[in-house]
Amino acid sequence: MKKAEIDALVLAHRGSARAVAFLHVLRQASLTPDDHSFLAEHAHELTSADLLRWRARTVSADRTPILVALAKLCEDKPAEFEHEVLNAPGLSFEDREWETLANLVRGKVPPALEARIERRETRAPAPAAVFAPSPHGEGLRSAHEVGLPLPPTPPADEPVDLASMFDLDDASAPDASGSKEGDGSFFGGDSLGDELGLDLGGDEGDPLFADPFAGLTVEDAFEKVKTGTNGDERAMLLDWLAAQGASAERLMSAALASLHQGPVTSPVVAWIGKRLASKADWETNGHGLFLALVQRRAFPELQELVAQGAGDSPELAEARLAAFGHVLIDVAGDAIKEKDEARAAAMLAALSAQGATDETRKRFGALKQALHEANASAYLVTLVDLVVQHAHTRSENPTEGMIAAVHTLSDVLGSGS
Repeated sequence: MKKAEIDALVLAHRGSARAVAFLHVLRQASLTPDDHSFLAEHAHELTSADLLRWRARTVSADRTPILVALAKLCEDKPAEFEHEVLNAPGLSFEDREWETLANLVRGKVPPALEARIERRETRAPAPAAVFAPSPHGEGLRSAHEVGLPLPPTPPADEPVDLASMFDLDDASAPDASGSKEGDGSFFGGDSLGDELGLDLGGDEGDPLFADPFAGLTVEDAFEKVKTGTNGDERAMLLDWLAAQGASAERLMSAALASLHQGPVTSPVVAWIGKRLASKADWETNGHGLFLALVQRRAFPELQELVAQGAGDSPELAEARLAAFGHVLIDVAGDAIKEKDEARAAAMLAALSAQGATDETRKRFGALKQALHEANASAYLVTLVDLVVQHAHTRSENPTEGMIAAVHTLSDVLGSGS
């Protein structure tokens, strides 16, 4: 990215350089000189994972700023450095990097950690430990330490004795011999309630099996779906209404309306998400679902919904990406017209993180026109240019891009009601 684009993202993220690095800069496959300059300037704000991602995108000769930042992390947080860097799977520093790192931390970190760096020791698989009581009463020590042989590894097909694992007392187990043959009961012909002296109700018409919404009219149920406060109850009501023969269209309309009128709750969002099972479903109702979650700033529920789509078919993933993209464009356009710069910047930054589909890409011209008509600030113009630029470099994993977009919205706008 160019410096002006990075500066615009920092402004959109309210000055959080780390958010820009994590959600935007380091998600690029390659970095520009301006990207490297930005990361070097804010290296003290980056985490160990950020630094390693930066290193992976940097040629060996240009890694000195990264090594300086890693050395500082090693000095300030030695345990984190050892766990997150030296123990990182697959990490392999080059000889020159080991030498530089050793020189930078010498005398400034715990001796054991310094020695490990001098030995150039990265992650090594630890042997499996089998613990046994110490013969000297010192508590548990490994079997190897106390001189005991390791137990033999059971054959892969050896059955597992669950009873012995839980140390069950056979004498206390219910006697199945008293049950009627084939009835599956431990208590003969009597029910569990009869044996315990409890009135648990019968199979039909008794309170235990009663319809929890008996006496409720269909119209009253729809009203409770829209305005109720209990998410689990609203989802159960939707299922109950479906059993009463309510149409799928009316159920979906009520569920979406409930996200606007009542509290946004995970059970209702999940109920809707499970019914968006095809490209046509997402094209019909995906926009309404994403719009409700974005407008209500229900970002935890939004992230959960997006994450549940991981592993979808390419066709479904594309439909979800398009639905979310259309919402971001719509809200950005409205915010530009209303001169709500912060909200517009949030949507544009999220769009740049997510990428675009062929359908959403066609609408970028209208965004530029809206900026022109609103005489918008230069930094919003820069963000739109960034969206257009990134439209052709979408991640191979649409879900990853959508999650980055949700995190962008959450960081810029925070959660609402």
